[in-house]
Amino acid sequence: MKKRTLKKYADLIVKVGANVQKGQEVIINADLEIAHFVEYVVESAYKAGAKEVIIKWS
Repeated sequence: MKKRTLKKYADLIVKVGANVQKGQEVIINADLEIAHFVEYVVESAYKAGAKEVIIKWS
């Protein structure tokens, strides 16, 4: 999948699915196989104003 498409999916997850707001802490549970995608989700969460993003790898 293209990088641009993955970033759009990450933005959708953060803004619509999780509704991340300024100052919130975000916890992501993810498999190591999708680490490249998680990077986009983390980036999007910080852009949305997340105070801290914690990743729990499985």
